[in-house]
Amino acid sequence: MTVSLKTQPRACRVAQTVAHCVGERKFEMWLNTASFEQRARTLHITVATRFAADWIHNHFNAELHQAAEKLIGESADVRIHVDAEAAPQTAAEPAPAPAAPKRAPDPGPASRLRYRLEDFIIGSCNELAYAAACRLVDEPDAPLNPLFIHGACGLGKTHLIQGLCRRFVDRHPNARWRYTSAEAFTNQYIAAVQAGKLNEFRRKLRGLDLLVVDDVHFLSNKSKTQTEFLHTFDAIDLHGAKLVLASDAHPKLIKQFSEALVSRFMSGMVVRIEAPDIDTRRKLIIALARRRNLMLLDSAVDQLADHPIDSVRELEGLITRLAALASLNPSHASGPIGAALVNQLIEPGRPGVGANRPVPLKRIVDVVCEELSVEPKQVFDRCRHRRVVLARSIVIHLARQLTTLSYPELARGLSRPNHSSIITAHQRIGKQINDRRELPPDPAVPLPRIDQLVDHLRRAVVSI
Repeated sequence: MTVSLKTQPRACRVAQTVAHCVGERKFEMWLNTASFEQRARTLHITVATRFAADWIHNHFNAELHQAAEKLIGESADVRIHVDAEAAPQTAAEPAPAPAAPKRAPDPGPASRLRYRLEDFIIGSCNELAYAAACRLVDEPDAPLNPLFIHGACGLGKTHLIQGLCRRFVDRHPNARWRYTSAEAFTNQYIAAVQAGKLNEFRRKLRGLDLLVVDDVHFLSNKSKTQTEFLHTFDAIDLHGAKLVLASDAHPKLIKQFSEALVSRFMSGMVVRIEAPDIDTRRKLIIALARRRNLMLLDSAVDQLADHPIDSVRELEGLITRLAALASLNPSHASGPIGAALVNQLIEPGRPGVGANRPVPLKRIVDVVCEELSVEPKQVFDRCRHRRVVLARSIVIHLARQLTTLSYPELARGLSRPNHSSIITAHQRIGKQINDRRELPPDPAVPLPRIDQLVDHLRRAVVSI
């Protein structure tokens, strides 16, 4: 009969010895709910799952034999047993009813997830992220942990990580997993602190086999929550669990984020979802129209695909408006939709559609300078500090994209004596973007690749 360490003094002494040899933190994570018994010259340890038994054997074998020798003497042996009923149950995780499945999808069943990987539209803009998500689930030893997926709003990050969750459940029905958002994590952490249930909060998260967190950038400027998330990250990484994160920004571009968390995120696979190119937009249009039972002629598909929309969500809204427009027109209510009706929808000047309006140069300067920690006045003077030169070059590049200013007008706007330097800076940074050049390390401001930085800043400018 196994002895519970919580009720027998001798077992407590055994547990204390094991904890000393293994380490308090590792003992708390892996052996705190185990049961111990000393019989003859053997130390018997009972845990609830085969996974835990294998992990303990593979990672703590030497320490456990050391503890056994301290308790029993030389030539002591260690035996690890699996007995689900013998392990103590906690109030936070009650034992399931006999007829209930072993799957423990916390906080809700997989059926609550809206998306599946099978419905994800793959293109050159997202194929690397899709392949990484599939490998993380299908290949247990794939070196992709943690997987950090980033990209602008509405490009399919949530679809991808929810689909990953559903495939994980299908592949590993007995595994424990959780899909949550950084906002929900923050709220639950605060509630646990206020209610004095922090240990229960940690226990629910740190015993998972998969943790998926959406909108990680929400943790920006929340130092205490970041610290708790860092401990959770380290705990589940030690446990061998998989961690998947999604964010609107590259880890190095999330403001007021701890260096320790950025380092952990960068230790795995960081992959970006780009805005859909024209081929991917065509695939999306066909798929979205099919879901709404819309019949589109090739001319209509081409017309919609040529419309420059960066967001999949915006594209979905465009198809929704097209369906509404067709329903109001008797000639298109049941027949195929051609380019004529699409032209009515995307006619320049219609609300929500059409070309982007030029933005003020001052807005570009302010956004770029704030992101790169540069004083705006430095962009206008002759300062040659490396970060100032970078900021000035990005301002020039974005101004050529987002304003109607000519090179001479831009030179005057930036207080340059002539426009030749503006042309040179624009050509130089354009080549760096095309080459996807890595920026030199900067101890003051962590910088991603140049094309990622410029894209992030462009989106920040147009979103204001």
